[in-house]
Amino acid sequence: MAFLLILCMAAGMTPPVSFAAENDGGLSEHVIDTVSPSHVTFNLFDYWANEKGSSYNNGWGIQKGINVGHILLFNGNQSYAVGPWNSWTGKPGHDINGDDKPGVAYGEYRGIVKNTLSGGYPTLDLQDESYSPPFMTGSGQKEESLAYLFDTNAYTPYRTVYENVQGLVKYNGEGGYVYNSHENYAAFQEATSGTVGTNGEASDGYFDVYDSWALTSGGSPSGQFFPPPFDGAGEVFKKTNGAYEVDDEGLLVPKTDVKLAGNTTLNHYFGMTMETLFLQPEDGKIDADTPMSFSFSGDDDVWIFIDDVLVSDLGGIHDECFTVIDFESGMVYTGLTPTIRNSDGSFTEDIPTLEELKTGTPEQGGGGTWYNRSSKQPA
Repeated sequence: MAFLLILCMAAGMTPPVSFAAENDGGLSEHVIDTVSPSHVTFNLFDYWANEKGSSYNNGWGIQKGINVGHILLFNGNQSYAVGPWNSWTGKPGHDINGDDKPGVAYGEYRGIVKNTLSGGYPTLDLQDESYSPPFMTGSGQKEESLAYLFDTNAYTPYRTVYENVQGLVKYNGEGGYVYNSHENYAAFQEATSGTVGTNGEASDGYFDVYDSWALTSGGSPSGQFFPPPFDGAGEVFKKTNGAYEVDDEGLLVPKTDVKLAGNTTLNHYFGMTMETLFLQPEDGKIDADTPMSFSFSGDDDVWIFIDDVLVSDLGGIHDECFTVIDFESGMVYTGLTPTIRNSDGSFTEDIPTLEELKTGTPEQGGGGTWYNRSSKQPA
């Protein structure tokens, strides 16, 4: 039996209970069925720098709120001056293509955390970084535990913890579970006291997952994940005369004026963990022809550990990157998620299939590049 932990800055199955208002403009009619696998635990964390519910820190206030005393920052400025690990990897001057930098242009910045968990949580691994932010108070900060971000029992000011949240994923009919923000917008709802999840433990909330995506961002794909309670569905879907608009397929119509780039109304400062116990099947296959695999695609500081060992490192502030773990071969693939332009001029991003990764021939192209970096990951 193995233990998988995903951290990002995701038996019995029961649909989540939805408490949408009776007169909600038809919004509740567009909540889709999801499941809460009893062997998977999601925890959601809301952080803030200025005040609860705020997003970017509106200026150089990088040592405010959740950032006080720390060097891994929630930082809207993306400034290289606060450390390259806090800077967008596509920013000019962010020299990560050299042999001394553990990153890929526009992609992940590897090496922010150590290869093994300590006390169940990641630890910074920045002691070899030559740069030290001007606000750093001691070299020990470069090896700080991130328990203050992800330990649900730690006392951390400027943070709210929502434990054992329910209802984010769909069952794919093939023995697996999936959530894709490019297809479905998820809005988190706080639960009433006494709510219990499918695992029998107390739950602080659940997701309402909708039949359409929401949120656009300049050159980014349509459909983003902003789950904290104050980014509700009522803020991101079109409404006319008290009723929500639908398209020709009967799906909710996203607003086009809710942008991410430069938008300080959306809460960008949140974290999430997903933990699960699983059994490695014989030969790493779930049946004679299907390798067991785990796939993820997203941006900004995502680390995947199995049995306390880092197996995929998508650290840093970057464009959308993917990782696919092949449990049959032990290979770990990562790379920039390929962009696919649609006939209507819009575009989406899609994780390459395991077969595409093995053959190196993407089905739809689109300029994406992927890499097998398993040799650079801990065994």
